[in-house]
Amino acid sequence: MPAGFFCGSMFGIEVASSAARPAGPLHTLVQWKRKLNSELRGMGRAASTREGVQPMRKFRKSPWLLVLCVAGVAVLSATTTLSRPRPAQSRPVATRAAQASAAKAQAQQPDPWTDEQTVYPAALVKEISGPANQRPTIVSVSPHALYLGGHIPGAVYEGPGFSAAGIESLKHWAQRLPRSTNLVVYCGCCPLVHCPNLRPAFRALQSMGFTHLRALILPTNFYTDWYSKGYPTAKGS
Repeated sequence: MPAGFFCGSMFGIEVASSAARPAGPLHTLVQWKRKLNSELRGMGRAASTREGVQPMRKFRKSPWLLVLCVAGVAVLSATTTLSRPRPAQSRPVATRAAQASAAKAQAQQPDPWTDEQTVYPAALVKEISGPANQRPTIVSVSPHALYLGGHIPGAVYEGPGFSAAGIESLKHWAQRLPRSTNLVVYCGCCPLVHCPNLRPAFRALQSMGFTHLRALILPTNFYTDWYSKGYPTAKGS
């Protein structure tokens, strides 16, 4: 049997058997070296009767033996690594998916406000241009990037309205306000019929007992229904 074929066959057998026992690479290397030496001594005795011992001695000194052993250790390490149980998927991904699903379901529910609890952009512009003591308190529950890109002057940010953390932040901020506050909440991230932020935020404030609570109606988005019309806009935090 050719020496290369023998080493390759034994190499495959050892990788398969080593995967079942917990052994470090050094221990495995020693075991393979002993087995190789034993087998090669047997092959050397057989070869000495036919071709002489010199070719076998040269083979035993060949650097290919070390190469095969090192390659075996590498394959064994990779096999052990792949056989280890993989950690479960991170929960934040599943949590975000659940929050998005819940927000979508809420967006499909009937609007929580009546016609008297709404205000449109042109009317709100007049209100924020009036005397300071008569201006409404305005809160944005949109994604934070949208608020930073442009928002109604004087509006504070507490959101986003689709997330539990955003609603908690909104409630914490609103807790200090008198329940008679002239309060306007808005988003404008997307068409109102699909907005995942405004309805949950309005319900949360409504449940706190605010009696003069209104939703700003932006049918398309903040850019189309407010900014592009030239209404006052502030940027940044």
